[in-house]
Amino acid sequence: MSYFADALPFEPGTRMTNVWRMKRENDTFDDHVVTVHLIILGEDQDGDLEGTFLTRFLPFHTGGFSGVDPRGRPWLVVVQHGSIDESSLLVEGEDPYWALRNAMERAVAYNPEARVWVELCLIRKDLLGAYREDLQAASKAKGWLTSELIWGLLAEMCGVSLHDVAAGYAKGGRLS
Repeated sequence: MSYFADALPFEPGTRMTNVWRMKRENDTFDDHVVTVHLIILGEDQDGDLEGTFLTRFLPFHTGGFSGVDPRGRPWLVVVQHGSIDESSLLVEGEDPYWALRNAMERAVAYNPEARVWVELCLIRKDLLGAYREDLQAASKAKGWLTSELIWGLLAEMCGVSLHDVAAGYAKGGRLS
């Protein structure tokens, strides 16, 4: 399985139909917080279309994927990341995920049929942990930007092993 498929409560028979990533400007190696939101859509909605619309309102959006459950109901998974320092500058004393969560709540409000079903709150160290089963991948991934770690995990959702992601990147391949 893959990191995201294991971490989210997908029903047996669920299908992924699309995956995407967004290039992040000014990405750094700072301590980052990451949210992964599983969003359930209305029965007659298209996951690809709704994902494109929703993510236009998310300044911290890094990538995601969409699909349908066994009954044909569409869903989205949207991954965002931001600096812990930036979040604390926006609202002093709030939890470091506040900015990402607030952006998602505001974006989902534009679609009355959509609702956030699951929220995962991660840090960069959690993403690095996903690569630890393959020592070669883990050693190479330590030098990646947070967005690149996320993109590798999105590639894994498409059946590419993290070993192959790391090997391709080390040979001059680009995740950006």
